[in-house]
Amino acid sequence: MADWRNIYKDPWTKKFAVKKSPLFFDLNNDIQDGIDIESRMRSAERFVNKAIEYGALSNRRQLLVIGAGVAGVSAAITALKHHVPVTIKDGARAAFDLQKRCKTRWLHPNQYKWPAPEYEHNQYPWLPGLAAPLTWRAAHSHRVALQWNKQLNSLRKSRRNLLTVQYRTPVRIDEPTLLESYIKLAHELNSDEQFGIILACMGTPEKASLKPFRGYRFWESDRLREPGCGLSDKSASVLISGGGDGAQQDLLRIALKPHPLKMILRLKKTIDHTAAGRQWWDRLESGITRMNRRAATSLSPATLRDLANFYDSIFRQNPSIVSDLRETLQDALCPHFERLQITFSFQFPHVPWGYPLNRFLVELLRNSIMERFQHEIYKPNLKIELIKPHHRHRCDKSAADCYGRSHEIHFRNLVNNSEFNGYYHIIVIRHGLNLPRLDMPHVAA
Repeated sequence: MADWRNIYKDPWTKKFAVKKSPLFFDLNNDIQDGIDIESRMRSAERFVNKAIEYGALSNRRQLLVIGAGVAGVSAAITALKHHVPVTIKDGARAAFDLQKRCKTRWLHPNQYKWPAPEYEHNQYPWLPGLAAPLTWRAAHSHRVALQWNKQLNSLRKSRRNLLTVQYRTPVRIDEPTLLESYIKLAHELNSDEQFGIILACMGTPEKASLKPFRGYRFWESDRLREPGCGLSDKSASVLISGGGDGAQQDLLRIALKPHPLKMILRLKKTIDHTAAGRQWWDRLESGITRMNRRAATSLSPATLRDLANFYDSIFRQNPSIVSDLRETLQDALCPHFERLQITFSFQFPHVPWGYPLNRFLVELLRNSIMERFQHEIYKPNLKIELIKPHHRHRCDKSAADCYGRSHEIHFRNLVNNSEFNGYYHIIVIRHGLNLPRLDMPHVAA
């Protein structure tokens, strides 16, 4: 017989439990499975299936989902397939609000699977017959949100007796007293014990600003895809701080005309006509696959060091092939890119982890800039201490208000503790996620 307490004995499900709040779980408690769209979707689906297996959800024990994003709606759809009643609460006016409001970020469902064979397919799931809570095709973010909303609205009509969606009902959790807020919220929402599980799927809070500077958030429309970052009439200095996958994405958005996936295909085609070129590409893909397996088990400083050494070594092999790749990449650079002085800084000795497609293109771009302009874009071991306006403007007003204006940045070198200043017109802050860890509650046996 199913026992709902087993949800706290399962090593995977219990890591999402909120301390002192029985049957309250937060998908942000652990993001080791990934924060890309597919990973969030699959984590939500897997959690609900396990909750049903353990009897924590059933047609008599409904699911309350906080957040109508990809994870929240995926959890709801999974529960509805098993005839579990679902209530979704969200403070926005519609589902997928973050993606809906972003019109400058292109989403491809399979690009981050490179070098696995399915990366070329532009639909998800990539094979007919494969199941997924939400299906979608490559498009700009706001158009992908429309695809998902269409599926959700269809479900609201066909399962209206099981699905309740409540928009503009904000569920706020205050950062200073996060744990206490969770506990209070659990009691308020489940005062009549109608919910078997409360599942928080409120997205992943990011570090995109440093007071008083207000940077563009990841899911916010920006000007980085415009020629010369929208400052084509003048030269500009650009700082991208963070070094991880979000920072790598934005560097490529600034630099390249084609989408990164199309760039990969173009590069492969460049050298695919010779045996030496095919061998070089095979070594690249096999090496990346090997390093990915290692990173999946241990993302240690040694792994990041070895990954950096791998890219350095692969670019030293067969200089003529690498030269052909650089030429192809340079032909694909955005207009006025040569007017931008790029700095790509991070707080570590080596570039943090990123999806292979982004990381390879960033490494090739770095190699090309070094060859063409004799400029090293990588600036390791740097921490930003302060950002302040160089000319008068309100830094805390909006990201758009700061855009293109000169800022003075105080850096500290984490190796020798020296400090220095720099001046930048465009600043992109991608300092990862701000995720608290909430421990598992005590549950009586």
